Amino acid sequence: MDDLSLEIFNSLVEKEIRIIGEKREEYEGEVSEGFNCDFERKKVTLTKDTICIESEGKKYEIAMHTEYGECASGWVPASWSIMEIREVKDFGKLTHKIKKPTIVRISNEILSNMSDEHLGIRCGDNIIDVNDSIFGGGITFKTPIFSWEPIGGDAWYPYGYYKVNDDAFIEIDYQKEVKEAKSNVIDQVEIKKQKDNELTKEQLENAQKDFLTFFKATIPELPYRQVRKPIVMKDGEAMSVQASEYHYCIPRINGLDRYEYYEIGFPTSLFEELDGRGEEPNTTKTVFPGIEEDLIVKIIAKHGGIDFEKSLEPEQYEKLPEAQKRNPQEMTLDQLSEMVSNLAKIVEEQRKAIEAMRYMSRNQDPKKSIYD
Repeated sequence: MDDLSLEIFNSLVEKEIRIIGEKREEYEGEVSEGFNCDFERKKVTLTKDTICIESEGKKYEIAMHTEYGECASGWVPASWSIMEIREVKDFGKLTHKIKKPTIVRISNEILSNMSDEHLGIRCGDNIIDVNDSIFGGGITFKTPIFSWEPIGGDAWYPYGYYKVNDDAFIEIDYQKEVKEAKSNVIDQVEIKKQKDNELTKEQLENAQKDFLTFFKATIPELPYRQVRKPIVMKDGEAMSVQASEYHYCIPRINGLDRYEYYEIGFPTSLFEELDGRGEEPNTTKTVFPGIEEDLIVKIIAKHGGIDFEKSLEPEQYEKLPEAQKRNPQEMTLDQLSEMVSNLAKIVEEQRKAIEAMRYMSRNQDPKKSIYD
């Protein structure tokens, strides 16, 4: 452990440490096999484990791996476990995530004489620098998730190691996670679409009122002129809604202000309510026979109601009640204007009352209250 790692480690003592996940990396390394300076180096696949943690809003990576060689006297193979701790801005791509939220706490500091330079020198350096206080030491650092022992308690014959509790982690399947994320996004979009498409009882009632008003206002006066203007809705979408002896409706007679079924023709969009109902599929350039009133009302409600000024002839529009000529926003502004006007009248009346009280007080005995 280098000096910076040692400093960070000791700064985390007695603080809550939240385990986030792990980055597990395999690499090609070497181990020693043999005895009494007769060793053979063998290539093997080794593992480096980096534990990702958070504490007091900061992110840290604890990287651990083991190096192999021979003891300083050349008698037996040896191992040294190396730990490096660094603060990071981002963990990057994890290979494993913690199975459940886990908090650990470090209870003891690591003495400065446990840094790398005091843990013994590898065979071949011809130098042995060992601090007396580390002989016979136990595990230096241990938690339920991972533990670290740099030299195994014996500087002359090191067998350092680290352990990670594999059962605490689960490998991340990124392809599966991407699929699940996409699926969640699609689900959320569908839920939003469903919510957007949900119509309130008031919206449906207003749309039905608009539709019946339109059909009553557009009853043709001449039997041979039975074609109404298209219904134009508040958002600009439009559709032709017809009913007479010449159209696909029920009953097929002229002059009614309400029918059981209507004919829709040439809508500006393929409304989902009309899906599969057209004489020709997947086109707006066709007729939709026998459409029930409920579906027409839903279409009108979904698109904000009927714009009567664009849907009626001028003389038909002029005959409408004033409230139906205006949209709700205009009505709201009128109501607000009326409220402001009424408030102004109240303020003016209060002002006059205050002036009257002042006048009376000036003409009364100053020793008497105006309320006497």
